[in-house]
Amino acid sequence: MWTADYSRAATLPSVLTRPNLVAKYLDNLYDDDDSESGTGWISWFCDLEGHEFFVEVDEDYIRDNFNLHGLREKVQYFNEAMQMILATESPDSEDLND
Repeated sequence: MWTADYSRAATLPSVLTRPNLVAKYLDNLYDDDDSESGTGWISWFCDLEGHEFFVEVDEDYIRDNFNLHGLREKVQYFNEAMQMILATESPDSEDLND
């Protein structure tokens, strides 16, 4: 039986508060060539430079408890992370600094 190793998983707030990630987000936020705003966190995150290998998955897959097995214990701010990931709007700078 295959089991996932989440021991290296970073908590979402620590990932989102990295200065370079915040700077990339702010650059993308004010870039006129960007696609429409308010596309949600998942689209925003996948569109960041360097995230070419991330893919968007269906929201039902993300909400399915079977697919989340063991993450609640490994991710410190799991509920907050899920709220941010499933939000319909892209994060603003305040979200990234929390």
